[in-house]
This record gives sequence, C-alpha cells and structure tokens, in this order.
Amino acid sequence: MKYRIESLLKKLVYLVIVILALQVVKVVFNKLSFTYSFFLELCIYTLQFLTLLGFLCIPLSKLLIKRFIPVKRPWLMAWLLFIVQVILVEGLCTYWLYHPAQIPGFLNNTYTYVYRTYLQKNIQFDEEAAEYNAGLFYTLKPNVATCFSNPEFNTRVKANKAGVRDDDQSLLGPSVICIGDSFTFGWGVEQENAFPQLLEKLSGKKVLNAGIPSYGTPREVISLRQFDRSGLTHLLIQYCSNDEDENKSFVQNDFVLNVSSKQEYENITTAHKINRQYFPARNFTLFGLTFFKKLINKVHSFFSVDEPLVTTNTAAVKQFLDIVTNAPVDFSKTRVLVYQLDSRQNINSTFAHIADSLIHTPYYQSIFRNNLKVIDFSRQFTKNDYFILDTHHINAQGHRKVADIIAKELRNF
Repeated sequence: MKYRIESLLKKLVYLVIVILALQVVKVVFNKLSFTYSFFLELCIYTLQFLTLLGFLCIPLSKLLIKRFIPVKRPWLMAWLLFIVQVILVEGLCTYWLYHPAQIPGFLNNTYTYVYRTYLQKNIQFDEEAAEYNAGLFYTLKPNVATCFSNPEFNTRVKANKAGVRDDDQSLLGPSVICIGDSFTFGWGVEQENAFPQLLEKLSGKKVLNAGIPSYGTPREVISLRQFDRSGLTHLLIQYCSNDEDENKSFVQNDFVLNVSSKQEYENITTAHKINRQYFPARNFTLFGLTFFKKLINKVHSFFSVDEPLVTTNTAAVKQFLDIVTNAPVDFSKTRVLVYQLDSRQNINSTFAHIADSLIHTPYYQSIFRNNLKVIDFSRQFTKNDYFILDTHHINAQGHRKVADIIAKELRNF
C-alpha cells in the first residue's frame, strides 16, 4: 500500500512538471508573438489536456483490464485503449462541428464559442479571395471567382471589377447602393440569396451590393467614392455593433482613416491561415476544455469563455450618424435608409430608437432634412433566421426577411 501511494505521488510530481514545462513554453511563444505563435500555443494546449487526461484515464483502464481481461501487458493495452478513445471522441466532436443540428443542447454554447474564437475562416484574410488596399486595408480581388466555406456552408463568391460581390452591370448607374459589412455582403449564403440581390428582384431597381466583411462605417462611406452615383436615389447603410471601434477612432482622428501597412495585412493573412490548420485532437481539446471551463464558471467566474454583450449607446450612434453626414451624396436628392443587422446576442431596438431620436434634432434635420429613415429589424428575426454555430450571421431565410422589409420601405420612401 505504501509503495502504491509513493508511486502515485511520484507520477503526480512528474505530471505537474510536464504541465508546468509546457506552460512555460506556451508563455514564451505568446511573448514572441510571431506568425506561428498562436498555432503552437494551441498545440501545447492540446498536449497539456491530453497529458492530464492520460494521467487520469490510463491507470484506471489498466486496473480494469487487469481485473477483467487476462493480458500480459496491461499498460500497453491501457495506452492503446486511451488512444482509441481519443480518436473516437475527436471523430464525434468533428462530426457535430459539420452537422451542428445534431449537437446536444447542453453543448450548443460551447460549440458556438469555440467556432467563433478558433475555427471560423474569414474571407477578408483569404489570399485567394481578397487583397490589400492602401485606402481601405482590403477589398475582394477584382473579378475573383472562388469558393468560401465554413462548417455550415460552402458558397461561391464572385466579385466584379470594382472588387465587390456583384456583377459589372450593377456598377453602371445603380439607383440603390447597399453598404455594410458581412451581413450586406451575404456571409454564408449564395450570391443570389443575399438581400441586395433579392431586393433588386423585388423592387425592380438596379441595386449594387457594396458590402465587405468587417468594414466599419468609415470604410463603407469612403468606398462610395469609387462607384457611379449619377443615378443614385436610395442609399442603404447597415450598422453593426462591432463597427464602434473603427467609428470612434475615425471620428477622434478628425475623420481620417488610419490604414495599416501591406506588410501588416500579409502578416494577418498568413497567421489566419496557419492558426486554422487542423492537428490531431484539436477539436476534442478545444470543445472539451471550453465545456469544463464553462462548468467551473457556474461556480465562480474564472475564465473568459463567453462572448461579451455589446451595449449600443448614444455616443456610438452619434458617431455613426456623423460619419454618414460625410458620405459623398446629395442628401437633398438621395433618400437614406439606416438599420442595424447584428448577432443574435447583440441586436435590439436600442440603435433604432436612439438614431430615430437624433435625426429629428435640428442639427441632423439641417443635413438630412426628412430624407433619412431608420428601420428596426430587432423584432423581425427568430433563432431560425441565424446559423446554428455562427450566431453572428443571418442565413438565407433571414436575408429574405431583410429584402422583403426594405422593399416595402423603398415603395413608401
């Protein structure tokens, strides 16, 4: 008995040494901040998790094997059993990732967080689809035709000669231009199912989809300068809560956009590609550790494994409207529709309520007169209008709702 306790304590000391040594290496990689550092951190994260799991599972398996299965090398059998278990659980975690409708309910939040934090691919950092732009940081490559996929979708993306997701014909004197981020772009849906294209069919007007993922309001407004606005009658501007940082920086910098260098863009693109590479037991580790962290947080909040809710305030809406006033359009002739499209967690009526109050103040009335209208989408969407994993984006059903509502507004505005 004494020998067993001493043996267990010795193994426990070895375990602690290995875990701490890996932690030191992880911290070093984090301090270095080179292109591969985050990917290597994830690999070490996985080694720590498997080491701890192996310490708990392998001895237990050995005891069970010795008790019920007469084999000469129970340790070897225990190791093989552990490896097989990891492979099976990794396979199950990966299956659920690509079949999210079958994820058990108690794991939904875990999968959503891990997908958004570690696994989601972004088209703006896909070297086949996007490129650096000195004025806007990036755009889609002109005339590109490529596939863009994530676990919940595999879509075809085609850009026109201006580097936006539409055809060249739409560049010739459109009467409606839609600017915004990934919502307007049509993230996760086919080109013809994005709401600007649906709106074109419903309204009978020529509509240009100028949405680019992750653009804030400044880049959206600046991008208007490159388009033919001679026939413009309606400008549609989409707001998202994650625009706030870019909007605030732009206003504080006297309405001048700070654009990072081409080297910075290339570094981000390379890191983005590397950090989303698969390695053995990646999914099991990320989902398993996040799930256990969430369980621990129910007792006491130790870990940041929940996406923060963003509260839209008056200052943020005012910054948005001030940037819109700088749009290169004649507000006496162009009707403007503004609206918030946002994640399922962050969309609410606050933006619409504040914006509607501000536009009726003397200052904004002097600029927009009565040619700016606010649409509130916060009560239009249900859970079924969003992707399952990617609760930050509406699906094809959500895009149809947006197109239907805007089409009705255009007829009356």
